[in-house]
Amino acid sequence: MLKYFRKRRSFIFNIYLCFLIIILLLASFHLFSFQLFNKSLQNEVIQNNQMLLRNTAERYQTHFERVKSMLFDLYYNEYVVAFNKQTLTKDKENLEYYSVIKLLKELRTHAYNPMLYLENLAVYYKSDSVIVEKEGSLDAQLMFSHFFVNDDYPLAFWEELGTAGAGYKLHKERSFRIAGLNENKEMSLIPLSFHTPSSNYQTIAFLDATKLKEMYFNKEDDRQFIIMNEDGTILYRSSDTISVEDIPLFPADEGYRLVGDQYFFKERDTMNNLTFITVVSYSHMTAGARTASITMFIMVAASVLLGLMISIFFSRKLHRPLHQIMNSIMQQKPILQQSDIHELDLIHRNLHELIKEKDNINKELAEKQSLLTHYGYINKLKAITSDIHEWRDIALMNEAFYIVLFHLHLRNTPETAQMNQGQPHKIAYYLKKYIDVTISEHLQGTHTLQIENNQILSIVQAANWTDELDEAMSKIKRIVDRDNEHYIVAVSISSVYRGSSEFNKAYEEVLQLVRSAKPIDECQIIREAAASAHPFILSLQQEQELYANLQAGNTSFCISFLNQALEQCRGSLTTVAQLQQLAESILNGVAKILEAYGSDEITAFRDMQTDQIRECWTIEQFSHYFCQLFRISTSIIQAKKEDQPSTISIIMNHIEQRFAEDLSLDELADMMQLSPAYLSVYIKEKTGTNFSEHLNAIRIRKAKQLLSDTALNIQDISLQIGYRNVTSFIRMFKKITGVPPGEYRKQLQWENTDYFGTSYS
Repeated sequence: MLKYFRKRRSFIFNIYLCFLIIILLLASFHLFSFQLFNKSLQNEVIQNNQMLLRNTAERYQTHFERVKSMLFDLYYNEYVVAFNKQTLTKDKENLEYYSVIKLLKELRTHAYNPMLYLENLAVYYKSDSVIVEKEGSLDAQLMFSHFFVNDDYPLAFWEELGTAGAGYKLHKERSFRIAGLNENKEMSLIPLSFHTPSSNYQTIAFLDATKLKEMYFNKEDDRQFIIMNEDGTILYRSSDTISVEDIPLFPADEGYRLVGDQYFFKERDTMNNLTFITVVSYSHMTAGARTASITMFIMVAASVLLGLMISIFFSRKLHRPLHQIMNSIMQQKPILQQSDIHELDLIHRNLHELIKEKDNINKELAEKQSLLTHYGYINKLKAITSDIHEWRDIALMNEAFYIVLFHLHLRNTPETAQMNQGQPHKIAYYLKKYIDVTISEHLQGTHTLQIENNQILSIVQAANWTDELDEAMSKIKRIVDRDNEHYIVAVSISSVYRGSSEFNKAYEEVLQLVRSAKPIDECQIIREAAASAHPFILSLQQEQELYANLQAGNTSFCISFLNQALEQCRGSLTTVAQLQQLAESILNGVAKILEAYGSDEITAFRDMQTDQIRECWTIEQFSHYFCQLFRISTSIIQAKKEDQPSTISIIMNHIEQRFAEDLSLDELADMMQLSPAYLSVYIKEKTGTNFSEHLNAIRIRKAKQLLSDTALNIQDISLQIGYRNVTSFIRMFKKITGVPPGEYRKQLQWENTDYFGTSYS
């Protein structure tokens, strides 16, 4: 073997050198990929942790705002206000506790709402030291010393809180000992309170900290989670291992810091002045990258070693038959030796025949020099142009005839590519030879031609179809179906025509018949046009649902949706041409979505996908194509989304700034270059409420402020916050707050005036 490699001009040396260069290039590419992978993986992990923390902060922010809104509505509830009047005018012994029943009903409606994650909800009246909570009314001292006990939150804390600054107060998470009717338990709770200046009462919500973390932070996550107040104190932490001193200072433009062996990630909630922090171990982040790098290095080393061994094997395998051919040429010995390589074996056989033919010709020339002028020999040479005579015979044909068209669809598989060896017309060539022989055996006066790479045409001179035609078609079908792993053939037979002038009509007819072929995995013989099926198209609602899920990244839904649609076509009248039209329609919709996201090279993408559609014939091939299309499209969309700012933040800011205008979901979707159906699903998924609920909540919140701080009439307020119809404004205000706007303003005026008629405003 070494002597071959010493000859630098030898075939085996050059082909082995080519293999070696390819192996080295691939190995270099993989090594370079390792370096990029190690650098980018850590950035990917950091970005993922930042995104997770951002989502958690948004969920907590939304939930705190929801609870605040509930406390505000409860604070101004007519039953809460009415009981406050009793505590201000009557002694504790003379309070009418039966009036608390309606107040309890309001409390329990919110306290037992599973979406608020509340352990308890209470109204504390300072004047008579009475507290009303979800189980009933009782003495406040008894409540905080026996039933809801924590050393940091005694009754004195809530009394002092009532004299401090008004508004919402989010207090530190603490473990409460809760005494119930049936059992005693300990729970981690986050109190949230609300009261107005110089108020006699306050509303208090006790949020279940454990449920909030499990719902909004993922209970299986091993990262440490901390919520800090604006003064730097810790409101909540999932573990006691991190203290305030351990948390580093974050520069204004950075969202993470590496301190020692730990990464600290920060996210600000400007609405509630809270800071959310997660802590992740550096070794935990790099463990996956280290394991992946070692695994990939071992795989590359093994692949290089295997590639060297395979290259030596194939170099020798290619060199051996070439060496035999060279010996035959050099020694002029027509020794026939079979090779495993088809092309080399064909060359060797032809070379063997050429050498024998050369010897025979030399012998004949030596014996009979006059053979070159012999008429028979010249006639043999003329036989080379026999195909031209066939076309001439067809052009002059005046008898009845019909056309049989064989439309060849090659399967694009590795096995087919290997068999074709880069020459797709070879299968058609051999198939044409077989068809020519088979039809000629059964029918007289036939001509078989290959007019395209995928079309073989047989012209039969006959006045009608015969049983011999059926026998020939049956024989061809058996052979073709046996090889259907490589190709599929659709056969169409025209009507009978008179004279060569109608050849164009006959050809158009068989082409039209082929278009009615069904998407089945076998040879089809089409004699007449099948009953026309309705075009298989998606409805507008189906298209919206499909493209909304595509933009949402729900690949599995898109694939399942199209597979169900394709299964309905199985056994129906749907043709291959109709399925290709459906695929092109869906491809156009996908291309428009990718173009909206700013994806480059849409034209090249569409052309490549269109070529793949032309290669589909069976239901399975169309299913595989749609699966590939949706996976590629969702990956492109997801990559484009990750490069853009937080979509939900942009949407919420836009609603907050333009709530007073005639804002619609369609206008917002057009601004974000998204479909309205997808945008509606996206807002609901991110915030828990839909677009109209957000818009109405902002408008009513602004209306409350105008009712409290200005003397504008109801109609002017309605126009100022975006309601063109004052009746719609009043109905929506009452739906959200429980009272009409006029009654709400009266309640505010009554609260700012004591029961002797003195105004505090």
